[in-house]
Amino acid sequence: MGWDTSPMEAFGRVHKQACQSAGQNPAIWFTLSVYWKGSSMAVNEKLAGAQFSGTGGFLGHSTKITGKLLFDGTTTIEGEVEGEVIVRGNLIIGEKATITGKITATFVLIRGKVTAEIQADKGIEIQPPGVLAGDIITQNLVIRDGGIFDGNCSMKKEQKEGKILPLLRQGSNDEMAEEASS
Repeated sequence: MGWDTSPMEAFGRVHKQACQSAGQNPAIWFTLSVYWKGSSMAVNEKLAGAQFSGTGGFLGHSTKITGKLLFDGTTTIEGEVEGEVIVRGNLIIGEKATITGKITATFVLIRGKVTAEIQADKGIEIQPPGVLAGDIITQNLVIRDGGIFDGNCSMKKEQKEGKILPLLRQGSNDEMAEEASS
């Protein structure tokens, strides 16, 4: 049994027809997680991110996604995202991007509009015309001239191994000598 067209082309036609019949623009809606396995295509209705790809990702300005996104490696978002974005690596949010929800990454660079709670292990930088509205947890925050931040910031320090010191007993020398002799 052969294909007249590739599985991706067939999916694209079906997806386009479904979007048009629902009155949606197929160019900006991506409703299923699509993976290539060899030469065949697998469509998964569950969260696809149980495994990270290791290559990061790019979402263009005409992309609109709702849901939970998982990336491994430096990732750039130029489109619209509503939901949770988890990046094991750096996240770059472009000037035309709009993100609403929750973000977790190693480092986040914001040039677009973000309304989200952000947890960034290493840091967050807001460059003009970037706007961030939401609470953040990070080690380092940089707001360039023209960047806007409206929210609460909790600065967490890098966990360092500490030394355990013995407690010293307070009291006069006479009291200590008396306790030692008894």
